Order: sequence, then structure tokens, then C-alpha cells
Amino acid sequence: MSIEEFIKSHIWVPILAACAAAVILVLIVWCVCWKRNRRQTYYIPLAGSVTESLDGDFSESLELGHRSMEHKHQESGMLRCQYYLRTTQFYHVNSQHERIGSRTNKNWFLVREPGSHEDLLLSMVHRSA
Repeated sequence: MSIEEFIKSHIWVPILAACAAAVILVLIVWCVCWKRNRRQTYYIPLAGSVTESLDGDFSESLELGHRSMEHKHQESGMLRCQYYLRTTQFYHVNSQHERIGSRTNKNWFLVREPGSHEDLLLSMVHRSA
């Protein structure tokens, strides 16, 4: 019996071989894609990263960052206040208060009229345009 006669009498064999090859090809493509995606999301911590210093240094660095952001916000508020008061020429800034209340974008200042001895409380909020 030759191969041609075998294929003609048993047609299901080449169909089954083609289906098996297609399944194997799909599995290979799936494995390659899965490995590629897995490699992209793999996390490698850097040397000196936060995970190596979980003994309190992390919270200190967060607090330091928060304080520096608050300091920058206060400085920009002070500059805006001085600019505003220079344009009006009615008051002078004595000092800037720390944050009062829960609004982080609000600044508080003690201002004084040039001929007066009493301090007045000025509050400023940065408005987005």
C-alpha cells in the first residue's frame, strides 16, 4: 500500500495532523506572548530603594517631602501677597502665619497699615485661571 492510497482511504489522518499542527502553533504563540508580557511587568527593585529601608526611613522621607512642598507653597503665597500689597500700597506684610484650618491652598498673613499699630489678618487663596 502506497502513501497515496493510504491517504485516500483514510482522509481523517491528514485532517487530524493539520488540526494538531494548528493547536501546537497556537500554544507556541500563546507561550511567547505570555512570556513577553510577563517580562514587561516584572519588578526589579533598585539599590537603595524604599523597600530596603522600611524601618522608618520611608515615613521620614515622605514627611520631609511633604514639608518641603508646604514650604514652597508658603513661599509662593508670600510672594503673591507681597506683590498684591505693593500694587494696593495700603498695607505692609508683618509676618506669615502657619496653616490655619484644613485648607492647604489658603495662606494667612498679618498686615499693618503704615500709620497704624494694630495688625490685621489677611487670607489669600490661589485661584486657578
